[in-house]
Amino acid sequence: ISVINQSFAEFDNLSIRGTMSVYELLINQIRATNGTLFVTAAGTIESISGSNWTFKDPTSHNLCPFAVNDLVIIQRVDTDSTSIIQRIVRRVTAVSGSTITVTTVAGFTDTGSASIGDTVVRFGNSTNTARQGSIMLTADMANAPYIDIINGVTSWADWTGGTKTKMRIGLLSGITGTANEYG
Repeated sequence: ISVINQSFAEFDNLSIRGTMSVYELLINQIRATNGTLFVTAAGTIESISGSNWTFKDPTSHNLCPFAVNDLVIIQRVDTDSTSIIQRIVRRVTAVSGSTITVTTVAGFTDTGSASIGDTVVRFGNSTNTARQGSIMLTADMANAPYIDIINGVTSWADWTGGTKTKMRIGLLSGITGTANEYG
């Protein structure tokens, strides 16, 4: 198998008598996450100054994953119940390096406040159609398990209205109204 500037090898047996140097070795690793997983732009807050949030930038390229008019959310649920203890929704008004400036979103009231270490997740964009979609994977939410392909989210009302799910893989309850059906 060949790909430009890459090498691949597969062996039935391998014996090494000298040194073996490995940069990353994964052997049947199982990974998991609690809660719901989003495939979308996300970042971890490193510092907060008023309405400016600066994100961790491990590569030191002075970049962040967000763009102007992105709709972002921070959410945390009490681990002893399903009570939401923190939910902050904002719209990005400016981006400068790894810092965004945010403003409140109409029709939403915060629970809690943003803190250093919080994960910020994009759920839509008020103007840019290329940034209005996400993929949500859950085994915990109502009607789970499923993977939703969501698109066309331009507001908080779009996000909470449930009409922007374009496809569901898994349990279809809540989409078709038919219980215990998969697709």
